Amino acid sequence: MLERLISKRWFVFLTTVVLHGLYTRGRAVISLDGAQYIQLSDGFLTGDTSGTYTSGAVRWTKTLYLLVLTLVRVTAGHHWQIVMVAFNVICSGLLAVLMVDIARRSAHSAVTALAALLLYVCCYESLQWMPFIVTDPMFGIIAFVPFAIVARRILDPREPARPLLLAMSLAVACFTRPPGVLLVPLVLFVELVLVQKRVRARSAAIFIVAAALAAIFVRTAIVYQPALWPTRFIKPKIEEFSGREKKGEVVYDLKESYRTPPRTPIDHVVIEADRFVRFFQFITPAYSRAHKLLNSIYFVPVYALAVIGLVGGLRGDPRRRAFVIALAMWIGIFALFQALTVLDYDWRFRLPVLPQCALLAACGVDAIVVWWRARSSRELRAAVA
Repeated sequence: MLERLISKRWFVFLTTVVLHGLYTRGRAVISLDGAQYIQLSDGFLTGDTSGTYTSGAVRWTKTLYLLVLTLVRVTAGHHWQIVMVAFNVICSGLLAVLMVDIARRSAHSAVTALAALLLYVCCYESLQWMPFIVTDPMFGIIAFVPFAIVARRILDPREPARPLLLAMSLAVACFTRPPGVLLVPLVLFVELVLVQKRVRARSAAIFIVAAALAAIFVRTAIVYQPALWPTRFIKPKIEEFSGREKKGEVVYDLKESYRTPPRTPIDHVVIEADRFVRFFQFITPAYSRAHKLLNSIYFVPVYALAVIGLVGGLRGDPRRRAFVIALAMWIGIFALFQALTVLDYDWRFRLPVLPQCALLAACGVDAIVVWWRARSSRELRAAVA
């Protein structure tokens, strides 16, 4: 019965929509970012989009969200805020459907798919943004689509290639949020190394390490001396990042995370390393007691299950191994990107990889289920003998 129920897309969608919708209580919250999006949307309404399409920032990467926001404001009238909240909840429901489908394809039991669903719908760090007028719920589903397409090809050799759909999903992601560009090398890695196996894993690993070191070197040099940046394109943003980091900032607007102001390039690298580690930090002094408790109850078992899933997957069959490598790569590359740019204390920038974290933890549940069944079978045979 559980297997039949969790295989129904309508059940997964309605469960997520109802739970996340109830959390919003039909209210909309406009943060500082939301106010900025509304202001940029006003530019679309008046025909003055200079605030969006400027070389000094990357707001143009949020074009798709701004178009959706503008369309809803035009068509929904005074009710546009609640419509945007409903849009967030629907995006979350669609993401849950895709995520559970991947979990079912990778699992040995329906318990794994159910675990993936529960880990997603019960994650407060995802849930809390449902009432906000922000890009993150929309980017969550858009960023997951390319992963879902390539993950299906990892798990099922009969899954056909969909290059046009994949290219379109990547283009849409690049015009929803700046990290959308990260999906391009990630998809290429999965396709060329894990699916088609055109590139040897060792060669790919060497290339990834070299690219990461190059990115760290270039980024450190530019932040240390912003004058090295050769063009006016996003130079104000680079100068802003540099100015904040030179004050010792690790996590944006979180004074408790600040280090001694850096004096050398190595000091900047230390801050980047600190920021990378803090990408996985789930409590901060700025959180309330309830928030800290909720995150501890959630992330401690999730991280433990994720480790079990990763270790078990690397020891499993080739397809399970490729799947957990793809999950780990997705999480690691996003963590490196935020370490090299900016990291917020409220987990918004980490939302795109929460589904991958849940899937990796679900792999851990699956490994435990397989071990338990094998143990029970051995005990039964021993009892019969």
